Amino acid sequence: MFPGTPKVRSETATQFLPEEGTRRRYWSWLKAYLRQVGRAQAFKGMGRFRVPIRLSTPEKVEQFSREAERSASNGSVLPSVEEFLDRKDDQKWHKFFADHITVGDLPRVLRKYPRILIVGDAGSGKSTLLHRFAREEAAYLLRRPPSRRKHSKTPVLVDLRRYGATRSLERLILASINRSDINVSPEAFRALACKGYVTLLLDGLDEVPGESRRQCLSEIETLAEEAPRCGLLVTSRPFPSAILPFHKLAIAPLSETDAVESLTAQYGSVKAFRRCFDHASPADYLHFHMHPEILRLCRRPLTLWMVIALLRSKEGLPVSLFKVYERFVSWIFHWESKNERGRSSVACITALEELAESLAKEQRSISVAEWTDAVALGLQYLREQQVLANVDAESVTRDVLATGLVTTSDGNFEFSHKSFQDFFSAVVRSSKSSKSNTIYTSV
Repeated sequence: MFPGTPKVRSETATQFLPEEGTRRRYWSWLKAYLRQVGRAQAFKGMGRFRVPIRLSTPEKVEQFSREAERSASNGSVLPSVEEFLDRKDDQKWHKFFADHITVGDLPRVLRKYPRILIVGDAGSGKSTLLHRFAREEAAYLLRRPPSRRKHSKTPVLVDLRRYGATRSLERLILASINRSDINVSPEAFRALACKGYVTLLLDGLDEVPGESRRQCLSEIETLAEEAPRCGLLVTSRPFPSAILPFHKLAIAPLSETDAVESLTAQYGSVKAFRRCFDHASPADYLHFHMHPEILRLCRRPLTLWMVIALLRSKEGLPVSLFKVYERFVSWIFHWESKNERGRSSVACITALEELAESLAKEQRSISVAEWTDAVALGLQYLREQQVLANVDAESVTRDVLATGLVTTSDGNFEFSHKSFQDFFSAVVRSSKSSKSNTIYTSV
């Protein structure tokens, strides 16, 4: 099934299959695990933030994006998908969204196209889509009677950015399953894949290190060939050329009505929103008060949530994507300081810049030793510039992890979202001589 591993034949696979009780324990663990909110308090609202994530063909998504930009430039508000579908007289829009796909439609789509590649820009909801699908599938499997569960597909989430020379696809899959304290052997997994009892959710193909991507693609294609009944759902940012011979779908941008509904939900009601924004409704605020550049950011779930978080901080909104990330990072560290954490905000930001630079150079996650070296470099620079009192590396590490911007896995450090790494890399490139004085001033 994978290069260098013995293949499990379909006729002998049954003897390796896990028992029903083992599978049920895994479903329960997966449902509970995906319901958990990250430990960083500043990100708690993200767990309750639900926006619709819709899929369509790349061509239709591009058409919708062009129409959205045209509407924004004309100062009009783009209706929601549901409103488009209600316009029976508008055949163009009804035809466009008649076959849009939501999370609930994915099981049906996977039956028709067992191999799917989902593309979307940074922050468009690729990981969120897979998490929702896995959680809903686990809940569905737990509800089904045992007699109808025997041949059900179990979702398995795999983070591809951890793929590397010493971590093959099979090792990543087994590590993902065994996090639940259920020890599944390689033979058992191969049997499940061969029988078609799993759906692999492979997240972040674009985040696989460049030197390892060819090998990763080869392993995915080998798995698809040798286990044709195994479902495969792969997400990635767009590549300039085709990378997998899978059915391709793209994530559609959010409409402005989606943003209005998200604002209303976050404030509790339109009335509550009006009290905070000089009697303007959410729709009026988006239409008349929000800068067009910021309005464009509201078309992606991640940046929409960041915009809402900044709105709730009552400090006003910046006017560009870079400034949104800059203000958001500053807001997080201000929040940590206010809650008696983040005593070394300047050191943390410097360490994050060093981490982004190291990740860009190494094209892989950073070990504890490499992280310690990066923190030491940052602290040394700040001491030379006389902008930092004595702060130890341990407190910097603790404070950085508390923000939720960085996570650890298998003893390695990496950003919780690729866009945060991109932001700090941009900070390093744009301010080599001044070490991001703007952020330091704001914190």
